[in-house]
Order: sequence, then structure tokens, then C-alpha cells
Amino acid sequence: MTCDAPACAEPTAVLQAQRAVSRLGTVPLSRTVLSAAAALQPPASRTLDAVHVASALAVWQAVRAFVTY
Repeated sequence: MTCDAPACAEPTAVLQAQRAVSRLGTVPLSRTVLSAAAALQPPASRTLDAVHVASALAVWQAVRAFVTY
């Protein structure tokens, strides 16, 4: 049996990924974030997109990068 996973091709890949993930933070989904998301314009923005934008706006001064998925 062969292994096509990135960890098989590059044994340090899993360790590198774990280190990267350990440096990530989260933004709590609070009423403040939800209210900010609801107030975004245009109102046709998709809900999850609006929550991501509102979360980014809540922490933009404290971070160098913001990733959503």
C-alpha cells in the first residue's frame, strides 16, 4: 500500500502544520460580533461572510493576518 498524504512525502509536514495551527487564535462569536455582522452593508451579504468580516473588524488592530475558512 502506498501513502499519498503530504506527511508521507514530507515527514516534517505534520509537525510544521501543528506548529502553525498552535499560533492561531480565534475570535469568539459574541453578540457584539453578530450585531456588527447584521449592520454590514450591503444587507445582501451572506451570513457567514458578514460574520467573518465583523470578526476581522473586531481584531484588526491586534493582528497581522486574518484567515477564515
